[in-house]
Amino acid sequence: MLAVARKPIVQYVVEELAANGVDQILFITGRNKTSIEDHFDSDPELLRTLAAANKTDLLEELAFEDLKAHFFYTRQRFQRGLGDAILCGENFAGEEPFVVALGDSILGLHAHSKALARMAELFESRRASCVVAVEEVAPDQTVHYGIVQPVESDGDCFRIAKPG
Repeated sequence: MLAVARKPIVQYVVEELAANGVDQILFITGRNKTSIEDHFDSDPELLRTLAAANKTDLLEELAFEDLKAHFFYTRQRFQRGLGDAILCGENFAGEEPFVVALGDSILGLHAHSKALARMAELFESRRASCVVAVEEVAPDQTVHYGIVQPVESDGDCFRIAKPG
């Protein structure tokens, strides 16, 4: 729930998803991690207090119903990494395409990025098994990130080399 400019990063992620047409969002959390669920839950007392204090800017930031997204929650019982967390959503997604959005990446402030829409378009047009967004980092920073090896570049789109 790390905040950037008065909002938790996860809220930026949710706004980005909703702006790109994602209307069902499953949060996969862990034990004693209810802060995300609490954040997106309705709090009538807080809304009344902010309205009485004429804090319209804060009220607008809490208007999650305007996003037209439905929130669902499940728990990763054991911390076994990202792959296991994604498997926790298997019953939710079924055989349908899905998006994995991590709560530590803001693609566009104010939900203006079209990265997700571009990824969906590539998924459909290329009949890809998956599409992954990556970012170039300085060579001395690679120890902090997962690294991919591009092949068959086509502008801003490329295939990832299979590990040897």
